[in-house]
Amino acid sequence: MGSTQERMDPGLYRAAMYGRSVGFLQEDKHKLEAQLTPNRNTILHIAAMFGNTDCVNAILRNCPSLLSRVNSKGDTAFHIAAREGHSSVIRALVEHAKARDNFAAASNPGHTGLVHAYVNYVKAQEEELEKGFGSAKGMLRMTNEDGNTALHEAVQHCHLDVVKLLAREDPEFSHPANDSDETPLYLATEKGLVSFVCEILKSCSSPSYGGPGGRTALHAAVIFNYEGCTKALLDWKPSLTKEVDMYGWTPLHYAGRFGFVSRTVQLLTTDTCVAYIAARENEMNAALHIAASQGHIGVMKVHLSQCPDCWEMINGRGQNILHIAVEHERKEVIQFILKNTWARYLINQKDVGGNTPLHLYAASNNFVVPELTKHHRLDLMAFNKENMTALDVVTKIDFYRTREVSILTLSEN
Repeated sequence: MGSTQERMDPGLYRAAMYGRSVGFLQEDKHKLEAQLTPNRNTILHIAAMFGNTDCVNAILRNCPSLLSRVNSKGDTAFHIAAREGHSSVIRALVEHAKARDNFAAASNPGHTGLVHAYVNYVKAQEEELEKGFGSAKGMLRMTNEDGNTALHEAVQHCHLDVVKLLAREDPEFSHPANDSDETPLYLATEKGLVSFVCEILKSCSSPSYGGPGGRTALHAAVIFNYEGCTKALLDWKPSLTKEVDMYGWTPLHYAGRFGFVSRTVQLLTTDTCVAYIAARENEMNAALHIAASQGHIGVMKVHLSQCPDCWEMINGRGQNILHIAVEHERKEVIQFILKNTWARYLINQKDVGGNTPLHLYAASNNFVVPELTKHHRLDLMAFNKENMTALDVVTKIDFYRTREVSILTLSEN
């Protein structure tokens, strides 16, 4: 809560708020500097907040030092105008900041003519320039207490015209993450704002693209199933397919997790190698394993079409996709796998515990998959590392289980 002294003159406030009586703002510089609201907004913040460009120009002509002043949240007038989507105010602020840059350049030897041209406008700014506030790009790059630049604010509040203006004014800047680890590019992607993503990629030479949890903008595009954003990012930087988050998951892992067939196609069309990347924090599962565990047959079909040998992959527990489908009781996935000729090589394969898929089936809850127990390649006498067959597992868990009867019957035949 502001102090009792932080109360702006009502007349000045109304002039900045409603854009009337611009002459009212032709006050003494020191008077304008001292005017603050309870949130420590200056008269420039107020004019920027309500989009009154004439007021902004009038204030800065008389008191240019307000350009770099911040309120209690660390917001400059740039932040306020970007948040509200006032592109004309942003243009005015940029022009005033550039005038400061020109004054700094004109102050160098050999520019006496320019010094004379700018002296009336910028004489009052010398102290600010000495403090390092004279750069237009520096103003655009200033962050508030949340670590947001003006571009962050424009993206968060979906103002495309402002995004275009800000990105084009500072194309060399990488636009790094805020305090929530969100870059403007990540924020735009997370919201599915394809035009924003394309504008940033077009205007900025090397924008940062990270997000929370080590995710990239491509992770966000896939997680939220945005086709346009995914395409734009893949066209811009195909290697994003291989970048992993804090869990070791690529975007393809998330496509498998959520069953996004179209995103899987986009990612594997860009780079099939990503299908073989194992997630280090998820039992070393590849995206195909994750799709199998979730029952997403459509995604599995894309993997097997584009990477026909990927069925051979095992995870960190030595499990193949049939092990995983059985363990997660995905009946349809088991049936799909067993229809393929290569299933014969999976049916008796052992994991790190020596368990075949049938061992896991015997230990699972009651669900019946006759295609598994009647497969012609099934080895009923395969032993795990505890020297138990699948029948032994059934007997150990519950002698009267329904599935025991089917396995016993099968073994007798």
